[in-house]
Amino acid sequence: YEEKATMKLWNRSLAILFAACLASASAASAVIICPDDAGAGSQTETLFAGQTHYAGTVTISANEGSICVAYQTDGPWLLTETHLAIADTLAGIPQTKSGNPRPGQFPWSATHNPAVSQFTYCVSYPYTAGEALYVATHAVVQSNGGGGQGTETGWAGGLDFPGANWATYFTFVPDDGCYQVD
Repeated sequence: YEEKATMKLWNRSLAILFAACLASASAASAVIICPDDAGAGSQTETLFAGQTHYAGTVTISANEGSICVAYQTDGPWLLTETHLAIADTLAGIPQTKSGNPRPGQFPWSATHNPAVSQFTYCVSYPYTAGEALYVATHAVVQSNGGGGQGTETGWAGGLDFPGANWATYFTFVPDDGCYQVD
């Protein structure tokens, strides 16, 4: 009887040891893969001039702590100014007390003289993968002829600021693009 009990205890101990080794090997063999093109993918928003005129697009992407935002105009529109704000909350975007954005106080801005059809900001921003960022992209665009509307302000995105103007923003959820293989 003692021999049977010792054998059962031995078998149970071996099973526990084997399970522990398997769990350890599984954890050790989990590999994190980050392809060369890893990143959040991208998100494209429409850039509207003067509220209703399609003027182009704004595309955002994230990779390894950097956020890139590319403005691209179409048709007769060209960029003469761009302003960019990125924040963890809507309140983090510079606004008046009444909730209108203040593009002149956005952290990133540029004047384009001569006017350009595209411009990209790539900025270091400490984002957390999977958590939404609030993005305000403002532009001053001008028509280079061909049916344009002169000089207009432009905003991308479809979410309205709380103020009493037509300024808009959008949210973007970065993802580091890496995945785990067991």
